[in-house]
Amino acid sequence: MARQNVRITVSAVLTVALAALMMVGIAPAAGASGEPGAVDAAPAATVAGGEMPVWHFPFAEGARWKVGSPHGSGGATAPRGALDFGPAPGESGEVLSIAAGTVVKIECRSTNKYYLGIDHGGGWTSTYYHLTDPQTKLIGQHVPVGTYMGMAGRTLPCGGGATFDHVHVKILKDGAEVSVDGFWFGDYQVFEGNRDYVGYWQDRSGTRVLTNHGLAVCCLVATVPSAAFLDPGCADLVDVTSTNVHCGAIEWLVEQGITRRGDARYLPAKDVNRGAMTAFLYRLTHPGEAAPTCADAPFDDVAPDALFCGSIAWAAQNGLARGYADGTFGAQRPVTRSAMVTLLKRLIAPEESVECEDSAPFADVSVDDAMCAAIAWAKLAGVTTGVGDDRFDGQAPVTRQSMATFLQRAAGLT
Repeated sequence: MARQNVRITVSAVLTVALAALMMVGIAPAAGASGEPGAVDAAPAATVAGGEMPVWHFPFAEGARWKVGSPHGSGGATAPRGALDFGPAPGESGEVLSIAAGTVVKIECRSTNKYYLGIDHGGGWTSTYYHLTDPQTKLIGQHVPVGTYMGMAGRTLPCGGGATFDHVHVKILKDGAEVSVDGFWFGDYQVFEGNRDYVGYWQDRSGTRVLTNHGLAVCCLVATVPSAAFLDPGCADLVDVTSTNVHCGAIEWLVEQGITRRGDARYLPAKDVNRGAMTAFLYRLTHPGEAAPTCADAPFDDVAPDALFCGSIAWAAQNGLARGYADGTFGAQRPVTRSAMVTLLKRLIAPEESVECEDSAPFADVSVDDAMCAAIAWAKLAGVTTGVGDDRFDGQAPVTRQSMATFLQRAAGLT
């Protein structure tokens, strides 16, 4: 839940270089494909050089808790750096530290009160709001991951509100709240939606296991980060493992400068929207060049200073992307798989004729589909092989990892 603005003060800082290897098992989440009995090593207790810690859930391994989606704090809507976690009926409400570090005070600006946070080193901090029985005796002490911090509750030292017992966890970098979109907790990754408290969680296989349309819903079973995640091994990205089937394409995308590492995340399972897609296509065809600027609005809903305006205008001028009948472009709308191959055909082979008169390229693609010809071209050219079982799944949104593979294959045709 939201709360007032705060500032961080460290009562005491202990410099500790500790690498704790603790053998642990993984408990499967309800409705997810878990790996019971697997044995993994816990991450090092501290981080260096600004590297993001490996986050655990704020509750015990194997416990079932309600989980929320990213939202802002203190009335803010962006960045969405906070998550709510609350125990399911019958579960312990013990809140645990999500990574190792030094316990600190988070002082309220509007009151003389405070609550607890942890300085993880490298500029990273996690905070824990609404706790009852807060372990204030730990302030100034270095604690390992999984340390008891207090009980999920409804306390409001800095104001705000709470409608159920939970902990409001927030992530900060260099003292400022950062979006947790795409962050991993244990073996689950969280994604934000188009507004506060809306989003979803997925497991390491990319399977969506929980969707939020409001406040926290039940339930996930806590796991610890698996060994495969702790050693990503793909383009130095913390959220792409070497076992990801799209790893090679993502590495190529980074090497070509079509995507940037940013905060070392790629968000492989996040849907690609129409605005971002024009930027990817522009970088593919104009290596090393900055996108052009906009003197005028290319569409009614794309202002000259809007993100991706230059690449949107370029795509429209070159007949790659078209707007809607009402004069809008819909930059935030997701790109479907059918639309993706249509864009690539317009870019790579605009004059090439492929017909769908006799047979469809996939069992789930009708010969009457307006995009059948583009899908057939993509299959013949090797840009797509479908999703299995002779299906293309054309109306599904394109994820960033699938887009990388599409682009790499398409680039090989030029």
